[in-house]
Amino acid sequence: MDAEKNIIIKSPLTLGYYKGNIVAVYHYNHKTLRYNLFKVEEKYFLPKMKALKVAPDKYDAAYEVNRMVVLANRVNTAIIELSTTKTKDKTITKKEIDEWLKKSDEEKAEIQEPQHPRVPFIEEYTQWIQEYKRKKRQEDVLKGIVRNGTHPSVKDFISTLNLLKDFQYDKYNDKPFYFDDINDGFFEELIMYAFASRGDDGDEEDDANEGEPHKYLTKGNLANKTLNKRLDCMFQFMREHYHTLPEGVVRKPRLLTVDKKIIRLDREELRQLEELEIIDTDNTHYGFYRDCFLFLCYTGLRFGDFYKLNRTYYHEEDNLIVLSTEKTRKRCEIFLFDKAKEIGEKYNYDFKPISNQTLNRGIKEMLKAYDLFPDEITIEYMSYGRRTITKKKRELITCHTGRRTYISIMLENGMDVYDLISTTGHTNIQILKHYIDLFGKKRIEKFKNINELLK
Repeated sequence: MDAEKNIIIKSPLTLGYYKGNIVAVYHYNHKTLRYNLFKVEEKYFLPKMKALKVAPDKYDAAYEVNRMVVLANRVNTAIIELSTTKTKDKTITKKEIDEWLKKSDEEKAEIQEPQHPRVPFIEEYTQWIQEYKRKKRQEDVLKGIVRNGTHPSVKDFISTLNLLKDFQYDKYNDKPFYFDDINDGFFEELIMYAFASRGDDGDEEDDANEGEPHKYLTKGNLANKTLNKRLDCMFQFMREHYHTLPEGVVRKPRLLTVDKKIIRLDREELRQLEELEIIDTDNTHYGFYRDCFLFLCYTGLRFGDFYKLNRTYYHEEDNLIVLSTEKTRKRCEIFLFDKAKEIGEKYNYDFKPISNQTLNRGIKEMLKAYDLFPDEITIEYMSYGRRTITKKKRELITCHTGRRTYISIMLENGMDVYDLISTTGHTNIQILKHYIDLFGKKRIEKFKNINELLK
């Protein structure tokens, strides 16, 4: 069983499964007390491990485990206190525990001041993001990382903030909403708002600002996968800042997604790009963009690792690039193919200064200028139902396409998956499963063998 798919429930009481619930069990005076912690199908509870399976489409496992641990500890405390008042012939009942818990909550409410004054949600979220930015900058300094722009993990939080600002403008007439305004209905409206399209050119009048146009920060039409990220960011903030979820919100909404189509170059397309004669000017830099992209295709590097490269990462004796990845901190040893080495030597293995956005834009402009990869590709995605979008292949190519190209070509040519993850920095082989299914050599050979039989 994959440990990453389960979360241990560290309960002071014995755990069991009884009548559709995970229960805390206490034996007292030859009787058994079972206190319900979480109603869930039995297949999601692992009694031997005392763990809950991760099932994002069913519940938020991290939240439910944390809630169960807190509740089990409180029940344990209640049992200890109640047992001091009992004689040997008397047992503790669930009703007594519920009354103890209720009384404890009331006493806390009387003596504790509110932990969070009534401050607009967006204001608190904005301040939290600033603290999160500072934390990430400090981590970068300790690691000796000099980053050009915002830390990648901060960008999704900022995008979520922008969505909430637009939502507040349209749904609350630009008046602030608060943490205690959030409920299941709030999330239903937010999700529908994210699905809808809206103006982003400031053409709507803002009554709250004396007729000044409102500049939308988001365009809407979010796919389910992206919206799930926005909800993840919002819930992470609420747990870390408020240490709880709004009253009545049991779990984070989860939207269905579909497997993303892998956009990559095959060997012939790579050769076409390699042989392209580019006449560069000071304004285009197309040759540089082409070289950067090809280097990513030959090495499988993520942009963050590509950006930090310099010659010290190249071990000439073994012909390897050796580094610890930014995302997983896993050590990678990447063998340099001749074409990659040729490009690396050309730039002394230092491709700065360039940002991810600039390189993505430059790659698209270069491909369009030379009319490369004009074939149309239809992509399926979930956004308030199943939808499709059709674009030219070159419009879908980014820096990360280089990594996908590298992985798919390695698998097509029989690279062992365990050798492959030692170069890509993946920590879980399951992440590569989609690539293995599509490009694995053994799978392709099976189809070819069947094709021969059908001739």
